[in-house]
Amino acid sequence: MIAQLKRKSRETAADWPDQAPSARERELEARLRVAEDRLARADGDLERALRLSHTCIYETGPDLRLNRLVGTTEDVMGVAPAALIGKKFAQFLVLGRGANEISTAVHRQRAFKNLVYRGRTGARYLRITGKPQFDADGEFCGYHGAISNATGRIEAEQRAADHYRRFHEAIECIPASLMLFDADDRLVICNSASQDFFPRAKELLVPGTRFEELLRADIERGHLWKTDKTIDEFVEKRVADHLAANTDVIGALPDGRWIQVIERPTTDGGVIGIRMNISELKQTEAELKEKTLQLEEHSRELKRSNTELEQFAYVASHDLQEPLRMVASYCQLLKRRYAGKLDSDADEFIEFAVEGAGRMQRLINDLLTYSRVGRRGEALVPLQLGDIVKAAVANLQAAIADAGATIDIDDLPQIMGDPTQLPQVFQNLIGNAIKFRRDEPPVVRVAAAPAANGFVEITVEDNGIGIEREYVEKVFLIFQRLHGRDKYSGTGIGLAIVKKVVEHHGGKVWIDSTPGEGSRFRFTLPLVSGG
Repeated sequence: MIAQLKRKSRETAADWPDQAPSARERELEARLRVAEDRLARADGDLERALRLSHTCIYETGPDLRLNRLVGTTEDVMGVAPAALIGKKFAQFLVLGRGANEISTAVHRQRAFKNLVYRGRTGARYLRITGKPQFDADGEFCGYHGAISNATGRIEAEQRAADHYRRFHEAIECIPASLMLFDADDRLVICNSASQDFFPRAKELLVPGTRFEELLRADIERGHLWKTDKTIDEFVEKRVADHLAANTDVIGALPDGRWIQVIERPTTDGGVIGIRMNISELKQTEAELKEKTLQLEEHSRELKRSNTELEQFAYVASHDLQEPLRMVASYCQLLKRRYAGKLDSDADEFIEFAVEGAGRMQRLINDLLTYSRVGRRGEALVPLQLGDIVKAAVANLQAAIADAGATIDIDDLPQIMGDPTQLPQVFQNLIGNAIKFRRDEPPVVRVAAAPAANGFVEITVEDNGIGIEREYVEKVFLIFQRLHGRDKYSGTGIGLAIVKKVVEHHGGKVWIDSTPGEGSRFRFTLPLVSGG
């Protein structure tokens, strides 16, 4: 550049023959210094610009070998300029992108841009732009252009591409449709499952399609939800709901499928939507509904049957009372009048008849008591549970004295109960504890502890013979006996009455028992509010 200016100054001096040489030279030198200053400032500005942009400038000859590099070459390319002069790019770089473009461009001596190279010795990426140079005769002189370090940008692009790939793979694994629309309501991305929900407009499931355009195309081709609206009315309503981005709707499609659509807003003003095929769920729901109706009908039938059975038991036991009393009375009369007057067989027969009539009376009385529970019970009223237990103990006083039993009663709360039925519970449980005792005197303890939902848990614990685990549920069945009548008396209805009375009060009953050590009968009763 300086040499060119000097040549220009000599040519200019030749044009001024009327001036003295010294004056012309001084003028030219002054102009030369100004030009040199401007050139130096321009070079400095260019150097700073190249350094700040991490860019360098190159020139090649016709053979595409580098013959000039300007800028922070070592910072950009990782190699000193001297090591690169005279070499071609391919000798120290690997083309990463645009192989066909560069080959075609260079072959035709055309410009190229944004080609990405990777260093052979590391993970450095370079973005190169080139423009061909020609001389005055139009002969190709080589390329000149810029080289920038694109490592950060390329790696960021790769990370973004990896994220997008993983995201796309993730949404493809979702068995439901996932669709994302931007703030202009144009489709951004969707998974392939979305095609099942827009089967007549699959070709529109591409970025840029408006939701209304997609919906209308699918509907106009015959894929309309079951609705009493016209197409325009349906589309208008559906698009409004879609834009509101607060959709949660279930509908039936023409092919019989049921789908659920859920749409929510995104932080940038778009809409994300999920569409699920819930046909199996609806089928299960219908089956459950049908089964529920069947169970309700069965429950009503069972309730009617139980009511009829209770009515029958009550009527049968009530109507049998009078003839049974007559049979028992005449049997006892025969025993009093003819005992010892007939032969021994007759005495034994009469004894069997008397004993059988007595068992029948007890059985009918217990059956009548069982049938009355919940049928003729009184309304639940506040009761002092301790008084109920004491009344039951008083009724068992003879059996307690005969067995030498000890009855311990803890402090018991006030409960809501039926005053005619609750004494039977404790009388049966304490009576069983005395009846099913071991050789040692029986000890029975009645205690209470808080339970959930306004109930109290009552425990009747004994030190008797206990119950085997496999029988702890069976003992509550009516007429269920675990022992022979010759060993333990009873009708097998007592614990069934206990269970029915407790359930009539809204509670439940269960047993913890250890054979040979004793049993703990636990049941719940409602407390007086605030009690």
